[in-house]
Formats: sequence, C-alpha cells, structure tokens
Amino acid sequence: MICGLKGIFEKCSLEATSEEHIIPNAIGGRLKRVCLCRNCNTKAGDQWDSGLAKQLNLLSILFSVARERGDSPNEMILNNELEKILFREDGTIIASAPKTNITEDNNGEIHIEVQSASSKTAKQIISGFLKKENLYAKSEIEYREELESYSLDFSISFDFTDESFARSLVKMAYLYAYSSGIEGRNLDSAFAYLDGESKEHCFGPCYKEDLVINRPEEVPIHVVVVKCCAINKIVYGYLELFGFIRVIVKLGDYIGRENLMFKYFLDPTTGEELNIDINLDLTIEEVNAILKPQRSEIESFNILLESKFNLFIKKWNKKRLRKAIEWASCKASQELNQSKEENIQAYIFLVYKNLSSLNIFN
Repeated sequence: MICGLKGIFEKCSLEATSEEHIIPNAIGGRLKRVCLCRNCNTKAGDQWDSGLAKQLNLLSILFSVARERGDSPNEMILNNELEKILFREDGTIIASAPKTNITEDNNGEIHIEVQSASSKTAKQIISGFLKKENLYAKSEIEYREELESYSLDFSISFDFTDESFARSLVKMAYLYAYSSGIEGRNLDSAFAYLDGESKEHCFGPCYKEDLVINRPEEVPIHVVVVKCCAINKIVYGYLELFGFIRVIVKLGDYIGRENLMFKYFLDPTTGEELNIDINLDLTIEEVNAILKPQRSEIESFNILLESKFNLFIKKWNKKRLRKAIEWASCKASQELNQSKEENIQAYIFLVYKNLSSLNIFN
C-alpha cells in the first residue's frame, strides 16, 4: 500500500510500513492500520495530533481514558478562583507550583514548610534554600502526605478552528476510509484540505439529531464511520470523540457503483470495541449544509457537554473519593497514635472530620 499522506510531507518514503492509530493513542484510540510511512506518521502526529491531544487532554484525565501506552500528562488549568491547579489521573488535584513558607521563631530558629506534589521536590527545595543561605538542618526533613482541597469549579472550551485540531479530525476519517480500501481518488476533498490546497473546512458539527443507535449513556464513546453512496456520488464520514464532539466530514466524490459502509465504535475508558450501530443516511445537500454551521450548532454542543459531563467523570470521581478516604483514614490513624487512644468511635469520627475538611463533595 502507498503511504496515505504521500505528497503532503517532505521525505515521504512512499510505501506504507508504519502502524497508524486511526483515533490517536493520546485520547484512548486502539484501532491501528498500516497505512503510512514512518516519516509521515511521525510528522502528522507532531503537527496535527499533538494539537488535538493537547486540547482534549483534560477530558482524557477526567473521563479516565485507558491509553494503550503511556499515561495522560497532568493538566494545568486556571480555575474560577484564578488558582493554577493540576489535574492528575489518580483522582487528585494539586497546586501547579510548590508553595514555600519560611518563618523564624522566638529562638531565632528558621522553619521551612514546603507543599509540593512529591517529597523529592520538597527536599530539593529545602536543600537548595539551606545551601543558598549557608544553613544546616537541625532535624530530619519530615514528610507527611496532605490532600489539597480544590473544587471542580472551572470551564472547558475548544477551538475547532485550530488548524492542527481540525486536520487531526479530518485525518482520522480520511485514513480510516483509505485503510479500509477506498481508493484515494474518491477522497480528494479530504486530501486537498490536509494538503493545504483547499482552505475551506471539509467538515462541520452534527447535532440536529443523535445518529448513534443504542448509545451507552454513561460512556464517552469514540466513533469513526465512513460511507460511500453510489446514488448521491459522495463519500463522507461521521466522527465522534468523547460522545459530544460530533462532526460530518466530506471526503470526496464517489466514482464507484457499490454502496459501502465501514464502522468502528470504541469505549476509550476500557479500550473495548462496542457493539452498537449508526443511522447515517445523508443527501449531498444535507452534507453541504453541515459544512456551513449555524450558531445553534455551537449552542447544541454546549448543552450536550453540560448534560453529559457529570456522567462521564464518574470513574475519575470514584478515584478521587478513594484517594480521599485513604488519606483521611491514614491521618486518623496518625492522630490516634499521637493521643494513644484505641477507640473505634474516635477513629471513625476523625476519618469523618478529615473527609469533611475536603471539597470533594462540592
């Protein structure tokens, strides 16, 4: 097979020898096809998929995406209280930068307290301060785990006009079609857009009706579907990411005589392919209308995101709660040891008190 992106990037080796994730690994994609040369695979990932992955990384964390390799990097956001915080896969939210508090007591002794994501970072900061001030530690550096409390009070937005984001979307549908055996001459609209020959977007949002049949309501599904319609002489695709980014992609004019359809549905939280279906039957006029979105489509996207978000973060919230219970239990044990009490009621009270000090139920 010839590399599907031949002619777009320099130094293409022409022959397809490299496995491409049709849906990027960064957002939980599993379906792989040998349809690119190694050079084009790398460049498409660096120039296109990286932009999409960056915009969707927070969702990958909050929706507990199971990547085939690697973990989702921590995501820094500015919450509505203008604090820079980091979201992590394990269900914790921490300050994006270490906090240092230096005080001097009545005896002239200096006390240094550092809040950071790890004991290693805290020790490095303290050691650096001691060295800079030519001081020595009078006692061992004490490390205790604290769970910081931040509410999920923030907003999410996406830039669908970002060129890397947009090209990554079109590439998914294009390469799924190409690797499924649809000849490149039937996919000229998508190729022209990826190549930069055409400046007009060949995709648009699709929210007028839900096309997926038997949709699992609590799963942020990924979908990629390609249809060749002999009657309407068109090849188009449907792409859905995380259950609410839904677009139609016009791939090209169809010169074949046989109707074809290829479908793939994925649960990115488990990596399992789903046995569901789609009702994709659009005319040329309907496809062209979708490529010129109305403001109502953006409003529909926001409504859908708001209605589904809390359902989709259930797994991450369970991690968050589990982490909080572990921390509260450990702290209660330490407090009981200090008071030398062996009272189960006192232990339960301390666990409850520690949990109540957190913001996880807001």
